[in-house]
Amino acid sequence: MIAALQQFPRFDKGSPSSEYQQIINFCVNYLEGMLVGLIHMEIPSDIEQHADIIKPLQQRLLSRERTVRHAFQFQIEKHFSDFKSISRSRLNVNYANHSLAGGLSDHKATQIREIIETISSKHQNNHKNQLQNTARRLKTLVHRSDDNYDDNPISPLKLSRAFLASIETLNLTAQKYRYLFQLFDHTLDQQLGNFYDQIDLGLYHLDILVELTDASLFLPPEEEETPPAPQPSSEVEAVDNSITEVLEPESQKSTVTSIQNHIDKIKGRQLEFEHNIEEFKLSTENGTVDFVNLFSKLKKK
Repeated sequence: MIAALQQFPRFDKGSPSSEYQQIINFCVNYLEGMLVGLIHMEIPSDIEQHADIIKPLQQRLLSRERTVRHAFQFQIEKHFSDFKSISRSRLNVNYANHSLAGGLSDHKATQIREIIETISSKHQNNHKNQLQNTARRLKTLVHRSDDNYDDNPISPLKLSRAFLASIETLNLTAQKYRYLFQLFDHTLDQQLGNFYDQIDLGLYHLDILVELTDASLFLPPEEEETPPAPQPSSEVEAVDNSITEVLEPESQKSTVTSIQNHIDKIKGRQLEFEHNIEEFKLSTENGTVDFVNLFSKLKKK
């Protein structure tokens, strides 16, 4: 296995743009390694009967390796660049759907489109959860909160389109393109799962967690309607034309009774005081005032 396929994504924490660029660099290096591996790989047994056709195709790729790698790298970087803008990404997705293999004849383009759709659908289904998790984490870095997952820059469809862009200028027949895509499919079978695992692990170590990237988790909880509190029954009780109490029925009764008893006690003392004053007046008129007894009574009150 070549060195590019053995790299481990040890991303350095920094700004979102810095982390995103590190991810791009890793993906480009890894995927270029896959492409180089395809050029040098042994022909799989299921298409070995076509070795006399496939080996010369590998030789053509090898003779133009620099151009092929640069075209492939350009497409991968472009997919990441488009991913940063949801409007630009949607525009390019729609454009790519209509212009896929646009440099080829209509019949050949249709055949290539069918090959790409078959391969990408297969790997999309095989790695659905990994792709969704990766897309959500990448969106966190580029501040996207939409729920569109069709523009993942490292999806099987985007990788297949990048591969087509790198070999399109060879001007091959549709069948020869098919053989090269069979090599590409075999390479994806061997490497794609490991590639997605490494990217996912690298994003995890940057503390970009899937469970924290769901925009719905950051919405305020819906307020539950609280039933109105029952209004306590109250009564207004006037005591001696100056005391007003608004109380619950049970506490009201005891409080009013206590106040009334206190008032009655004060009134009783007032009557007794008035009675003592009358006695003092009578004693004064008769000249028989008993001051000791009088003050003794007042002191007790």
